[in-house]
Amino acid sequence: MIRPSPELLAVSRRWYEILRTKKNTDELQDFLSKADELRFVGTGEGEYWSGQAVRDGVSGFFAEIPAPVVFEEVEAEAFENAETGWSSFVHKIRFVGFD
Repeated sequence: MIRPSPELLAVSRRWYEILRTKKNTDELQDFLSKADELRFVGTGEGEYWSGQAVRDGVSGFFAEIPAPVVFEEVEAEAFENAETGWSSFVHKIRFVGFD
């Protein structure tokens, strides 16, 4: 049975807090599954990674992005079903010099 997951929502928000504050992006991979089915969909062209490529690349990728001046959560939800869970977020983000 699919149901809301406040625990997964809290963990996902911790991920975004690391992105917002730019503190220790090496921790980001600790949040990710080791399963081959892991996916990351970004906002840029070609930002679709899968499996180990997500775990290998996520820290360096986010470390290079400038710190945001606006980081606003617009929508967030997380669900679980037995041993599976997922979250979805929409953020409004603006970076210095990218108005």
